[in-house]
Amino acid sequence: MIMIDSARRLGHVDEAAMALVLGSGRPGVRALRTAWLLSDPRAESPGETLLRLLHLAAGAQVTPQVELRAGGTFLGRVDLLLDGTCCVHEYDGEHHRDAAQHRSDLRRDRRLQPRYQRRGYVLDDLLNRPADVLADIDSALGRPWDPTRLARWKRLVSNSMYGEGYGRLIQRWRRLGGFDDWSRTGRDRPQKSRLVAKPDPAA
Repeated sequence: MIMIDSARRLGHVDEAAMALVLGSGRPGVRALRTAWLLSDPRAESPGETLLRLLHLAAGAQVTPQVELRAGGTFLGRVDLLLDGTCCVHEYDGEHHRDAAQHRSDLRRDRRLQPRYQRRGYVLDDLLNRPADVLADIDSALGRPWDPTRLARWKRLVSNSMYGEGYGRLIQRWRRLGGFDDWSRTGRDRPQKSRLVAKPDPAA
């Protein structure tokens, strides 16, 4: 998803070619189709993509990269505006720790007050404390806090490069490259990884 958002933003995706791929029956197309439908070229960083996906997984609609104005005066551009509210949710990546950027952020945040309420999040919040983010979302939408809304997000993380999906991808690459990790197969196999090269048929 992160790569799709980035590629679309940079204009590196041939939409016609992608339509052909998505309409095919190739392996992995179902997952790609889901990711494509959820992608958004307005995301400006991997963290923004993750934050947006958490909101969508929790059933909360957001609009990315909104330019906020009041009486014709430009207040600032924000990562995500929670639809139907005055709540701004943003991903605070490492570049926000730069002194000049920090000063700019503080000035913009002062302009947003009191019309908008801003909350910033970091990667640890999204991966390890998503319930806290959900609590903010539910509060902003005026709905009861319901942790079961995190089920879809947890599945997405588990299948991603941030979760168990990373290990599965590595194993797939090893198989395609002619290696098997036998420690991953069978209960009686040794737990220590042992790579065995397959014979080259062309040899």
